[in-house]
Amino acid sequence: NFLDNDIDRINMTFAILLSLKGIPIIYYGDEIGSQNNFSYAQRWAKIREKRDKNKNKSSEMLSYFDSRDIHRGAIKRNTFYRAMYRNNNFNSKIYKNVKRLIEVRKNYNTISRGDFIEVKSDKPQVFSYLRKGKYDKILMVNNLSDKKVFAELDTNHLNLNETDTEIKMQELITKEPKIFIIENKKLIIKLKPYETMWLSFK
Repeated sequence: NFLDNDIDRINMTFAILLSLKGIPIIYYGDEIGSQNNFSYAQRWAKIREKRDKNKNKSSEMLSYFDSRDIHRGAIKRNTFYRAMYRNNNFNSKIYKNVKRLIEVRKNYNTISRGDFIEVKSDKPQVFSYLRKGKYDKILMVNNLSDKKVFAELDTNHLNLNETDTEIKMQELITKEPKIFIIENKKLIIKLKPYETMWLSFK
């Protein structure tokens, strides 16, 4: 299966992949939540083994199984069409989220080219970091757990004033404005299970 087939967990994973430093790589089929194809991988392992035996190779292989084959099996064209044009099935929910994340990443160069700064949290299950550009900053916050969580985030790199008691941000994925309370120089945030936020501010 693909991350326990949990749509929220899958969407969070893509959000992390597309907001970290470097070039994100998505295996074909992952953008629609395609399942790992072990039967395809096992079939090709047998083909390799048979091919070697036919060549009378004397060396012994530890394994003919190539884990990359898990992602190389055929995917029916209709599966892609349903992901693109239907709204409520498993594949379409993942596809539309990935499409939205890529759209936001393209529109905000800071996500792909900005400096990467870790933002400390008082909760180990909250993975947060800042992508800092020349003109803007984007705070990435991810709840890695399957439980709701209240977290306090370090604000050292957010350039707040000493008297600030709140901060206004724009959530880029949902396009929703957000206001967060600041207490003792900590940003207070509530996250749903596997929730991700891309929070833009100046």
